[in-house]
Amino acid sequence: MSEYLEDEVVEVLRIHGADAVDVTALRVRSLARARHIHRWRIGLTSAATAVAVFGLGTLISASSGVDASPTFGAASPYGSAAEPTKAGVTTSLPPSDQPGAAVRPDLVAKDPGTLHFDVDTAAIGVTGISYSNDGGVESAQTWSGAVGHYTVWYSLAQTRADLDRNNVVMGQSHDPVVNTEVFGRAATLARYPGGVDGKQPVYQITWQPTKALWAKVEVEADDTAAAMKAVFALKLNHSQRCVAPFRLGQLPTGYRWTGCEISLGPSKPWETAGITLTGPKGHEIGVNIGYYSTGGPFTANTTAGGRPAQWIERSEQPSGTSGTSITPAQLFIPITDWVNILIDAPSTGAANDWLTKAEAVQFAALIDVGSNFTNPTAWPERPVG
Repeated sequence: MSEYLEDEVVEVLRIHGADAVDVTALRVRSLARARHIHRWRIGLTSAATAVAVFGLGTLISASSGVDASPTFGAASPYGSAAEPTKAGVTTSLPPSDQPGAAVRPDLVAKDPGTLHFDVDTAAIGVTGISYSNDGGVESAQTWSGAVGHYTVWYSLAQTRADLDRNNVVMGQSHDPVVNTEVFGRAATLARYPGGVDGKQPVYQITWQPTKALWAKVEVEADDTAAAMKAVFALKLNHSQRCVAPFRLGQLPTGYRWTGCEISLGPSKPWETAGITLTGPKGHEIGVNIGYYSTGGPFTANTTAGGRPAQWIERSEQPSGTSGTSITPAQLFIPITDWVNILIDAPSTGAANDWLTKAEAVQFAALIDVGSNFTNPTAWPERPVG
């Protein structure tokens, strides 16, 4: 993951020159890159044999019958509130009428507009969080301080195969796997000394909260106690809606809504929100709104949805960190103040060839942007349909 962040640093420095670094552009491009970071994560083979039994004497196990318990996740030594306090971020997402993952694991990652979990950001002292529902996985990643340096990653999936595709640590070696428990359920704990950047170890805790649900928490931490604190901040008895301050009109034939992302942080009422659409040939398009930038001055070269817009062609340039730095094809539309629309292809590989200017402009014309950019609970119940 550090390679992607480094690419953004290099690209912004190249655009603005070493003596004129655009900090805002650097920050928002890091956010944009993070929207689909799970698409690039490499699944690790969990073939290590457990060689020790790890005792967590300070942990309080819940009843083993969590499959039927709607309050799973409510009791822990790190906060007993059934509802997350939300003190760690400035904004909350609207609640969903669907039950949480502990009660209905079969609903996880089936509806892109619903997140069947929550995270007590105050309990782990983070100031921002990004939620995602896409590709068979519901996930979240948190940060403190500068956006772009993430500290905790959460993943939920109905199958182990989907869960393993959503890994932060990419191919690094780990210490011997340890057997432990999370709320009375068998779990494994692996420590990756090199972490994601070679500076901070990452602890990976994997378990099944219910028979039909897999969960994983990956944490930058100094010790096991700190890692388990993040585990207990995961709340599976609460669901919320993934929303955006816009509504997309009827989709063209063959397109369907398949993903949703939203980031909440301290600097704005919300950071970004977006949806993923899958086309008839399986290619994906991201329709996003919020604190985005092109990394350079806005230059209108087209019109989209009745607004001046900038179309940026896909390009590749040599990069010192990963061989090639790819700028995806994208349509950038200023709305007001710091709120902008960005239509792009989520990945940076050949899939970007699917996004044409005509297609991007077509979807821009379908967007009905609201006027409330501070309160997600007042946004449309669903951004699509």
